[in-house]
Amino acid sequence: MDPEAKSKYAIHEACREGRTAEVEALLNANPRLATRRDEDDRLPLHWAVSYNRLPIVRLLVLSKEFDVDAQDGLGWTPLMMAASLRDGEEVLELLLSRGAEVNIQTISEGHADAAVFLLKEGAVADIVDREGRRALELAPDAKVRDFILRSAEREGIDLG
Repeated sequence: MDPEAKSKYAIHEACREGRTAEVEALLNANPRLATRRDEDDRLPLHWAVSYNRLPIVRLLVLSKEFDVDAQDGLGWTPLMMAASLRDGEEVLELLLSRGAEVNIQTISEGHADAAVFLLKEGAVADIVDREGRRALELAPDAKVRDFILRSAEREGIDLG
């Protein structure tokens, strides 16, 4: 990355690397940096979530123009990214508390434990995609599907 781009996307790099104090200083100097998109059309929030940087996510959700459902260049939302993390429940919880929309991709792209967490938090179990497939049918494989089914039953979640 050339020096100009590196400087332009310093907040993105700080979010990826977990440099909370630097992110806070950058936002204090220029709050609009929270809405700056990088070359991948990602916000600092996308990077903080994808690297499970909870303290930085907490800072970014306080931004005046915070959009919990902002999509990156590939259509991924912060919640979808958090669902794909191992041990991302605290980030999931924070994003849900800020009104993140749970959609079919959120459930089907995530780890099985994240899918169960989302279902426990009220995600619609029978949501379907354009082709009429339920999220559970889009699970990566039978093992993941079975884990979700067993966990949902244990938690008393009705999957319809």
